Amino acid sequence: MAYSNTITYRYVHTCSLFFKHTAGDSILFKAGCYWSGQLKPQGSGATGSPIVADKYGTGEKPIIDGAGASCTVELNGQQYWEFNNLHVKNYTTDLSQLRMGFYFHGTDCGIFSHIASLSSVAIRQYYSILRLALWENLPQTTGTDL
Repeated sequence: MAYSNTITYRYVHTCSLFFKHTAGDSILFKAGCYWSGQLKPQGSGATGSPIVADKYGTGEKPIIDGAGASCTVELNGQQYWEFNNLHVKNYTTDLSQLRMGFYFHGTDCGIFSHIASLSSVAIRQYYSILRLALWENLPQTTGTDL
């Protein structure tokens, strides 16, 4: 994984814990590679300058696996994010707890703008209730594809 094409990370949680991303930043995952853990990045983009998570190189979409965590990718009160060309999964054999691929939410954040854009993203192996803070009464979903 690369951050703004200059820093590479071995673990997805490193990107989440130690860096606050700003408008125009990129978090790039190498095509054909696998990362395990939650991606809970910090920071927000801006109008015309989102923060982009995408793949680099040729090959299969990089896999980000939540490995049974509550969610694989979480944005809390953040705006102007784009997720492109990724394979997000969150498999577990324990069906007693819900698992989500993406979870976008916020508390006391006011009005959200451009929370996130998903393009060419595969979301597989989950047991979830689709959630977005702005939506209510969404159906429960199970399966391998969304």
